[in-house]
Amino acid sequence: MTLSAVQPVYSGKQLSNQVGGVLLLGDCVYGVDDTMGLKCINLETGREIWSDRRVPKGMIVEADRHLIIRSQISAGGAVIFGEPTPAGFREKGRFTPPDASGQPTLSHPVVCGGRLYLRDQDILLCYDLRVKER
Repeated sequence: MTLSAVQPVYSGKQLSNQVGGVLLLGDCVYGVDDTMGLKCINLETGREIWSDRRVPKGMIVEADRHLIIRSQISAGGAVIFGEPTPAGFREKGRFTPPDASGQPTLSHPVVCGGRLYLRDQDILLCYDLRVKER
């Protein structure tokens, strides 16, 4: 394939995302729109499937088919966990990390080895996401 053979399938402004990133899970692209909350876009057609305004502007990562969204400090700095479904986003929990700097947080959450890493200026927080046996 040559570069001249590449043709666009569709284009548009279905998802306005400056720094939060997007994820591809199955046939859907998930991302946090700068003004409209979390969105699910069909990869094949580019059509919006759903949006959820409860999720503020922020950065997104996936772990075990669940979304983890770190909202920007300007949006409260909360961390939101949930499951994307065809009908919408099923939130399973949220929390606000301690010791927030109050400065803009644009660093993406990172999941590695079953742990969630969150950075806020000169603070690094680590949360164990692995299920503990009782």
